[in-house]
Amino acid sequence: MAFAGHTGIDIDLDRTDNIIANLFNEELGAVIQIKKEHEQSVKQTFINAGIMKKPSHYRNSKQ
Repeated sequence: MAFAGHTGIDIDLDRTDNIIANLFNEELGAVIQIKKEHEQSVKQTFINAGIMKKPSHYRNSKQ
């Protein structure tokens, strides 16, 4: 995600016992794009489905 988001990262490889496992660790997630007018409806849909209590990240939002 750091590459796709055009951001940099610093990695301290001396602080891990298993470099490969840490470098290639993936967590389940999703990125969706919606119109601003549908934002509240989409958030409420996720909350109602028990997927999340609140969204954790916003991009291009006034949050």
